[in-house]
Amino acid sequence: MKTKPSALVVFIPGFPKNEDDSVCLPAQQSFIKNLRELYPLLKIIILSFQYPFEASEYKWKRVSVISFGGKNKGGLARLLLWNRVRRRFRSIQQEYGVRGILSFWLGECALVAKSLATKYRLPHYCWIMGQDSKADNKFVRRIDSQPGELIAISEFIAKEMKKNHGIAPSHIIPLGVDAAIYKSETLVRNVDLLGAGSLIALKQFEVFIRIVKKLSDENKNLRAVICGNGPEKDRLNRMIKDFGLSSNIQLLGERSHGEVVELMKRSRILLHPSSFEGFSGVCLEALGAGAHVVSLTRPMDSDHPHWYIARDEDDMVNITRELLNTGITHEVIIPYKMPDTVKAVMSLFIEESHAYGKHL
Repeated sequence: MKTKPSALVVFIPGFPKNEDDSVCLPAQQSFIKNLRELYPLLKIIILSFQYPFEASEYKWKRVSVISFGGKNKGGLARLLLWNRVRRRFRSIQQEYGVRGILSFWLGECALVAKSLATKYRLPHYCWIMGQDSKADNKFVRRIDSQPGELIAISEFIAKEMKKNHGIAPSHIIPLGVDAAIYKSETLVRNVDLLGAGSLIALKQFEVFIRIVKKLSDENKNLRAVICGNGPEKDRLNRMIKDFGLSSNIQLLGERSHGEVVELMKRSRILLHPSSFEGFSGVCLEALGAGAHVVSLTRPMDSDHPHWYIARDEDDMVNITRELLNTGITHEVIIPYKMPDTVKAVMSLFIEESHAYGKHL
């Protein structure tokens, strides 16, 4: 009897529509890219629920992607989407020797993945990334996940899951950084403060602007840049104008992932005032680009070189001021490497496959 080729199926809310789409989930892109490179004999199949908004099947860096084009619709449309995913997975299961399912975020993807994993007696792991650990996540009870099925992106998220849902994930695996993104030479650091992320209330970029206002009163030549787009853009623009900071802060809008990395290499400090983060990929990439990081959230109990955790806005001002007035150096710091992340995740599936009498 001919052996079916081994496959790992990834359930995810969205995935890049093509290889030029660097803005959509760059950390997850990096994970899949490294997974393909490290396990070339493994068939990787991405089932993307909501984005791209058109239903299609295509290749992304030689990885098979099936988009269901859900467009974030609710109600009956969502239930029909889940049924389409189940039917498509059934055909995948018939064609390949599926060794397991990896789902991103503890939401609808994990709910559908868990039901299919149970039906087909497959290992399933869900990677909890951030806000899916909050108390208002109603999917947690419906999924009925066990600790051994859950991967937390950080110690902070593991604690949030325990506090909010009484479940302590058995695995903590941060998303690493791919050193290949820094292949070009280091540039002159002519940006004092960099902010990067979606312009939404959670990210608190108004704090960034207030800090620039306070520090620019002491240094009229202070230069700050914010990359990103979102519903807070107009309000932030008004703040910049009202504070008289048009010569100090640039709102660059959405930039490609490569452009953001190049800005990190030109920046002295990444200022990250977000009120809630699982484990900010922006912060980790900034460290790898040689920038120092100041944030309000602590992802891990241990400290990382060149990453400073502020207690509040005033403390963030003081830490940033001290760094700007000190001759800081800009060594490359990469606490977690993406190949190590991939191997840590795959080790879970390999152990499970052996338990089921299968080989990955």
